[in-house]
Amino acid sequence: MPRRNPLRKSRATNGTADLRPVTRSMTKVSSGEASLIDGVEDEQELRKVAIRSRKRRHSEEEPVEIELDHNPVCYKSKINKVAIKTTDKVYDRINGTTCHQCRQKTTDTKTVCHNRNCRGVRGQFCGPCLLNRYGEDIREALVQDTWVCPPCRRVCNCSFCLPKRGKPPTGIMIHEARDAGFDSVLEYLEKSNYDY
Repeated sequence: MPRRNPLRKSRATNGTADLRPVTRSMTKVSSGEASLIDGVEDEQELRKVAIRSRKRRHSEEEPVEIELDHNPVCYKSKINKVAIKTTDKVYDRINGTTCHQCRQKTTDTKTVCHNRNCRGVRGQFCGPCLLNRYGEDIREALVQDTWVCPPCRRVCNCSFCLPKRGKPPTGIMIHEARDAGFDSVLEYLEKSNYDY
């Protein structure tokens, strides 16, 4: 069978026993070369140096910069396809769109963030998540041309955004919030002095 990429050089088959992975990308460095990286000789220290850390985009102290776009508001046909309850959702992994909070691909209408700097799935929330987690009605969010998503307002309580702010994810908390007399998880977290 011919090679897929004839320009690629073959991997060495001899002497690979002394190679060990040192980064998440599984780059291999021989034992002799390992001590040459920034003068680090200890293997544990080498791993700390080699693993790349991801830069955080925002910190909580930074002011929120919101620059509104001037896209038109939603049409009535899209508002009619909104899911109010979880049972209204139709799951479709091919044609569906993903909710930022629950990460489910469904065919219902999601919110549209009007922050010009918002990208991808970050500004898309389904009706049940927006109501249960943030206390907002999706139909009102779709009609407003100044609506900005929770991640852009830095109040998002999903399992991705909370760890970015140094807090553990909350999990399914709407039942606990309603038992405590609150309408949404956001209101519960803000007003009850929830201890993370």
